[in-house]
Amino acid sequence: MVFVEAYQGLNTCTAVSKANLALPPAALRVSPFQGGANVLRVRRAAGSHRGSCRPAAVVPQASITYKEPNTGVEFPLVQQFWLGEPTRCMGAASKSKKIAFISVKVYAVSLYVEAEKAAKELGVRDRGGFFDNDDDFCQALVDGGFIKILQIQLVRKVDGQMFADALAETLEPRMRLTGELATLEKFKAFFQDKDLDKGTNVLLMYRTDATLDVVLRQGDGHDYSKVVAELSIPSASLCRALYEVYLGSTTVIPEAKKEWAKGARALLESEKAHGSFHEFLSGLLGANWTDYVPAAWASPGFSWDKLGSFSYESNLQAFLEVVETRNATVPQNLQELQPSIEERTAPFCTPERYLPSQAAYASCSGPTVTLAYVPKVCSLDETTHQVVCDPAKIVLTKAPGGCTHKYATASSWTGKECKIAGTVGFTKEAAFGGGSFKLPAIQNLT
Repeated sequence: MVFVEAYQGLNTCTAVSKANLALPPAALRVSPFQGGANVLRVRRAAGSHRGSCRPAAVVPQASITYKEPNTGVEFPLVQQFWLGEPTRCMGAASKSKKIAFISVKVYAVSLYVEAEKAAKELGVRDRGGFFDNDDDFCQALVDGGFIKILQIQLVRKVDGQMFADALAETLEPRMRLTGELATLEKFKAFFQDKDLDKGTNVLLMYRTDATLDVVLRQGDGHDYSKVVAELSIPSASLCRALYEVYLGSTTVIPEAKKEWAKGARALLESEKAHGSFHEFLSGLLGANWTDYVPAAWASPGFSWDKLGSFSYESNLQAFLEVVETRNATVPQNLQELQPSIEERTAPFCTPERYLPSQAAYASCSGPTVTLAYVPKVCSLDETTHQVVCDPAKIVLTKAPGGCTHKYATASSWTGKECKIAGTVGFTKEAAFGGGSFKLPAIQNLT
């Protein structure tokens, strides 16, 4: 799949990532930093490169989220669960309940799938002519041979018994047909003694071996890759019945089904548009793309999967933040125009700066003495093909003292600079060896 970040106007910069992130742009929300909203911030680790436009790949553990509009609940666009490959959010919707003729929101629910596997399977079905409507796409998600997870986040406190009874009410007719009511009772019993407070996450994983895993966690920010399923029920009937409650023809949340069908279509389109890593760089940076990226990226075996996590930031996003989060008004006169121009260009511009001359007072520093231990160093002489070693030694260095007379520093003026700039790069730190070492006393060296 392909996630495209494109900005029109100014000098358009386009960043495209690997498959599996295609979703309707309006559904995407980017986690804020430095007090802003809608600022793309995706982390990556390992050199740094600056430029006006650089490619970025979106990978697991990104901070991009999908915001459910009715409840405001945010689901990570990419998640790694306790089983399977990284998953992608296909969309989200909310479930409401009428109390005294008032519709009360109960929970938000999102669907995650192993995106690469799902995209390939959707592509096979599409080439076979199996897709005509939303039902076909949702059925493909239910039938697909990949892990899928329903993540439910409560937006009000719900008694565990009530939650279990509500699910069982819709599941019972399906389970009765397969003669597995005892399995359904086991599923209900898990929730009956639980207090499901506001913010509780209920994760329902449909495994490829037809086993249903259940996990409960309170609040956001959990690393679901390290959890252990609290309940596992091997039952193809229960898995299928539960997922058809949400994705079937009689879904309990029609809006969710529409969102997930839309997500499946985007996943399919991304599979069609998927290209190699080198093709992407060539199309973005031109024939000389190898001049702008680390040498390792140009190796024949380098692919999207080897990028790891990364960081991409741009002041163009800061500009879009200002435009999208404030109500822009048309200036009515020159007095209103000037502040408006300065506000709009602020993310791109560094203001002019004047530093006046300053007095620097006289100063003196005494002589310095440094004692350093230089370890043994060996190198290969390319001419004689012999190993030449310089033995270890202690180096004593003395530097004389000195004084600087009073003087005035030079004044400087830097003009205003405006530019579109972005950063993408790698930071990696490795330590070899280590530990402490004590030098022997000076008198022992003579």
